[in-house]
Amino acid sequence: MKPGVWRSLGTVAVLAALSVATDQATAEGSQDLTLRQAVGRSLERSPALAVSRAQADAAAARIGQADFGPQPEVGLELENFAGTGDVNGIDALETTLQLSRAVESGGKRTRRIDTARAGHDIALAELDAARLDVAAETARRFMALLGAQEQLRTAQRFLELAKAISAQAQRRVAAGNALSAELHRARAQVGREQLLVLRAEADIGAAWRTLAASWGAPDSLPMNAAGDLFAVQTLQPLPDLLARVERSPRFAALAAGERLREAERRLAESQARADISLSLGVRYLSDPDDAALVAGIAVPFGSRARSRALVVESAALVEQARAEREANLTDAMATVGGLHRQIEVRLKSLAVLERDVLPAATEALTQIERGYRLGRLSYAEYAVAARESLDGELERVGIAIEYHQLLTEIERLTGVAVPAGGDVP
Repeated sequence: MKPGVWRSLGTVAVLAALSVATDQATAEGSQDLTLRQAVGRSLERSPALAVSRAQADAAAARIGQADFGPQPEVGLELENFAGTGDVNGIDALETTLQLSRAVESGGKRTRRIDTARAGHDIALAELDAARLDVAAETARRFMALLGAQEQLRTAQRFLELAKAISAQAQRRVAAGNALSAELHRARAQVGREQLLVLRAEADIGAAWRTLAASWGAPDSLPMNAAGDLFAVQTLQPLPDLLARVERSPRFAALAAGERLREAERRLAESQARADISLSLGVRYLSDPDDAALVAGIAVPFGSRARSRALVVESAALVEQARAEREANLTDAMATVGGLHRQIEVRLKSLAVLERDVLPAATEALTQIERGYRLGRLSYAEYAVAARESLDGELERVGIAIEYHQLLTEIERLTGVAVPAGGDVP
């Protein structure tokens, strides 16, 4: 992969957001996969990029085709044969060998090449936009896998706690200090936690297949997504992000589309100038047995009238491309503004969870668990505290996933990194 791809796609921002602190290649046989490596695989092997690459190659070839002018023509003309009387048979045959070629006027060749180059520019810009889409989608899928892994760790931790409490309930029932219903409730809780573990394991399998499909290998051996789900960063001010929307690969493609339409308009205008066709040849006369040069010139009529409608159409398409770009820019800026607000809400939510909710829930669970083991509190009190603590942990995971995926979408729309502290490369 070319080094410039990372700069143009802005994937460094997502890496910073996840605190994936390594750029080294995955060691042979390692089961860990970083986001950088996942995106790199997708950009190199994604089936979705094959179409855009082929279109860019075809557009490049059209530049060479546009450089060719009208082809010369060689003509052979036979006259005065197979007739009657004096022109019976081939006695009076006249043969003319002639070379002719149209001479382009109005700068048609230059306009044609300009149009082909503009088409190539838009193909390259669309390829960049496609790469950005692939990188962003891979990042979203990577985040889904990383989140599923965190959900599994959380579920396993609460499963172990539920098993320990179930064992304690069994001892209390055996000692006659609690009803058997308490043990049944504890065992039911263990079952619920086991179901949560099973669902998380299934989610990891599905998330891996979806991620690996990004580089065309959904059936490959699963790997562990390496990264810190809960590493967040200071969000850039909204005006700074909005200023970069117009310079993103997606809007570079739209701007290239405007240039293409403008080049087509200039090409249409050049069609108003008629091409002159020149010819030169040799005529052989059978009677007498002589030869002579022949020359000709041909000028078509009505070229300006015929091209007028094409010029009007091309001018309208220029305006259409400009209007589409403005409309898309307005929508993109509104979307970035909405995403920025949503990210701010997720950051505040994470802060509240990590500062207030989770420490309090964890401390409450620890004290209630201790009280239950000492026989001072009921199982019902423990069950409520365990559920509150588990819900808080899972909510934190879900919000963290949303945060990174929203940040990835902003990056896709702006096409640049969104690092902490406003330090934009």
